Amino acid sequence: MHEKTRYNIRLAERKGVTTASSNNPKDIEQFLTLLHATAQRDGITVHADRYYRTMAETLCAETFLTIFLARLGDDVLAANLMFRYGDTVIYAHGASGNAHRNVMAPHLLQWKQIEWAREGEFHWYDFWGLAPHDADATHPWAGITRFKRGFGGEARVYLPAMEKSLNGARYALVRLRRRLR
Repeated sequence: MHEKTRYNIRLAERKGVTTASSNNPKDIEQFLTLLHATAQRDGITVHADRYYRTMAETLCAETFLTIFLARLGDDVLAANLMFRYGDTVIYAHGASGNAHRNVMAPHLLQWKQIEWAREGEFHWYDFWGLAPHDADATHPWAGITRFKRGFGGEARVYLPAMEKSLNGARYALVRLRRRLR
């Protein structure tokens, strides 16, 4: 683990950040509030709220999805969605608000998720996506990659995700809408 990452985890603890996990699909609303702040701040594109709500309603009930929240007092500062499958947990989506950014809540939240995975006897913790190894500091994922690499581990390269549409015309419209958005 990078020295600065360890420092940020300890800083969040000293500042009083607390973490909790939930399998209640209603907690997706807290994630969505933070996700919109993250998207606006960092200029990223996110799925429609319906996508995340459906994910939570479907997967929390089966405990394939756990929502993690970091708080300072009553304020939710960061939220992450973690998938579990077999001996693997996957950090799928993360979000943080604009308030109290100096307390480094995402670092503590990520560390508590790693501890949760270890206690649950999972074999793999997947950070799910990095910038290409030859990317420079201007790559859109550079900051995300720096954050993830701060926790150590090893990078593994897999074949890219691929989509196969069952309705070509409808899917073309969906892709066009995404690009326009």
